[in-house]
Amino acid sequence: MAKYVKKYGSLKLHKKLVKIDPDSAKRIHPNDVRRIIRALELYNSTGKTMTELKLETNGLGDRFRIKMFGLNMPREKIYKNDKPEDRAYARNWFGSRSEKTG
Repeated sequence: MAKYVKKYGSLKLHKKLVKIDPDSAKRIHPNDVRRIIRALELYNSTGKTMTELKLETNGLGDRFRIKMFGLNMPREKIYKNDKPEDRAYARNWFGSRSEKTG
């Protein structure tokens, strides 16, 4: 498919996707070649569109019990608790980590 894109361009490949899976085509930008190719490859290998496959699954929820939660604190309290030494500590810690990995 990469050769097809080079020869005809991403718009033509996107039009193919529109015919096969209009819902996915609406979500995927015509210049997003990687996602267009992925959607078409899924269809070619499974016989099902990306939209159909997404309706059949809950993602990770199929395999794991997932709970999401958030913490909320008034912004004033966050800023009041924000200390320069904490920022310096974080900067040093992340700096030393990136030096080890990079």
